[in-house]
Amino acid sequence: MPREIRFISFTTDEFLQAARLYFRRVGEPLPGAIDAVSIVDDCRIRLSLAQTVGGGGSEMFLDHNKIGSILVFYCIEQGIPLPSKSLRTLKLFGDNICLMVTKNVPMADLDRIKLNLPD
Repeated sequence: MPREIRFISFTTDEFLQAARLYFRRVGEPLPGAIDAVSIVDDCRIRLSLAQTVGGGGSEMFLDHNKIGSILVFYCIEQGIPLPSKSLRTLKLFGDNICLMVTKNVPMADLDRIKLNLPD
């Protein structure tokens, strides 16, 4: 059976757009408008929220499960094909967030995948 490994890379601006669309579509209320996105580490993203009433702001942290849900939802909305029954993991690729989609790839082989960035 052929193996498939695909990386779909998102800039923080693209993730911001995806998060706005996701929260609006699923009806999860946010305490303010998403103002900025920053990557905290491999597993978390921080959303800076601007309060629409009274000024000020707050922060919201998203774990890898929510990040994955947002990116998969965005791919579906944008018509980016994702194979069914595939393993989906998150990787950082420089300042980008990557959705790595694999099918028929043993877990041992996944550990050997390295992302090399040009200088």
